[in-house]
Amino acid sequence: MFRRAAMPLVIAWKTVPTIAVAPLLVIWFGFDVLPKLLITALVCFFPITVDTADGLLSVDPGRKQLFRVLGGSGWSRFTKLGLPAALPHLLTGMKVASRCRSSVPRPANGWGRAPASAG
Repeated sequence: MFRRAAMPLVIAWKTVPTIAVAPLLVIWFGFDVLPKLLITALVCFFPITVDTADGLLSVDPGRKQLFRVLGGSGWSRFTKLGLPAALPHLLTGMKVASRCRSSVPRPANGWGRAPASAG
């Protein structure tokens, strides 16, 4: 269900270039730390979301059926079955996102500063 409902929106958002969104964030929020944090969050959001969704979908169907037969609620299925299955995928997504994140603040560090004098 998540893959059909939300993944097209996540993928559509990923197709928007970050370099096109960055000036808008600076105009809206000024030359403060907030635009840098938002750009970093936008860059890191995609790998974490996709990997976590893959992890949640990788749960063994037999185990899902067993939880249903034993009367497990949706929340208990999520916490005791889905989350442990998705945890390695979530950590992989965080690892990938940390590699992406390291390239974001470098160009953004010069925002709002006066250019250095040449002489």
